[in-house]
Amino acid sequence: MNDLNFKMLLARAYVFSGLTVVLLLSRLLWNFWDPINWGLILGTAAGICNGILLGRRLCALTGADRNRWQVLLGGPGMRLMVVFGVLYLAWRVPWISVAATGVGLFVMPVVFLLVALGEMAREGRRIRQAS
Repeated sequence: MNDLNFKMLLARAYVFSGLTVVLLLSRLLWNFWDPINWGLILGTAAGICNGILLGRRLCALTGADRNRWQVLLGGPGMRLMVVFGVLYLAWRVPWISVAATGVGLFVMPVVFLLVALGEMAREGRRIRQAS
């Protein structure tokens, strides 16, 4: 059994999450001032940014040139600032739903989970056919 390629999984999750943002942006043609749609767009975009920051941090952990503890502990602060900044922006702007922004923050992790589960199922089918 081969290990899953983490960078490939991240790239696929970025693509599917980006497509989600494009679909949400296309919904703006029908109802531009929908606060739920704006909240989902803002939250999903922030979730993608968080995914990029986390992916860079985890890929840097595999490198042997840096101190791993500094790399590990340097990331959560920036990611929390992104989350709190986006939620604060949604709270202050009246035409953005805070709840929808919170839901949008979970789009990238859920997409990554689905991509990883699909790849594991594909790998399991490959192993079953080989034996």
